Amino acid sequence: MKMELKEKLNLGSGKRKLVGYTNIDSDPNSNPDIVGNALNLNMIKDESVSEVYSEHLIEHFDIKEIDIFFNECRRILKPKGKFVVIVPDMEITLNRFCAGRYDLDYVDMFLFAHHRLREGCHMQGMYKAKLRRLCAKHSFKIIKMEHQDREHSMNEIVMEAVKEEIAKIWFNPIKNKG
Repeated sequence: MKMELKEKLNLGSGKRKLVGYTNIDSDPNSNPDIVGNALNLNMIKDESVSEVYSEHLIEHFDIKEIDIFFNECRRILKPKGKFVVIVPDMEITLNRFCAGRYDLDYVDMFLFAHHRLREGCHMQGMYKAKLRRLCAKHSFKIIKMEHQDREHSMNEIVMEAVKEEIAKIWFNPIKNKG
């Protein structure tokens, strides 16, 4: 049975609950609205949400899991639905390291950020070109992608995209007369 949810989802919410969103996380200790896996959103109806928000989640997936995540988000988003992803920016971090602004310990922590759970380690480096490729592959149109530094989280990419409609091609085979 598919669940009725708010129009907006915060996937991988952790302790960052958003007001006006259904907050979903796999860790019951973070007290989400729904304990669930962002890679299996079968409890959510197709094309039933207007926005998916995900902050510091996909870098914890391997590349196959990122594809699954993008597919699930595409499935549950309404046409022209908004897809917001915030990830650590590996490229900016490495550029700042090369410029001498960061030491190797900082880069090590950034790339392999060990969290309270072993499975919380970063599995992928994220950067703008990779996000552009993923969006193209999964038919999302990027409407905004920019770098941000926040007090509690430096070196981030904020990407906003919308679900694009895929043109349906009707095939009418020509019958061979003969």
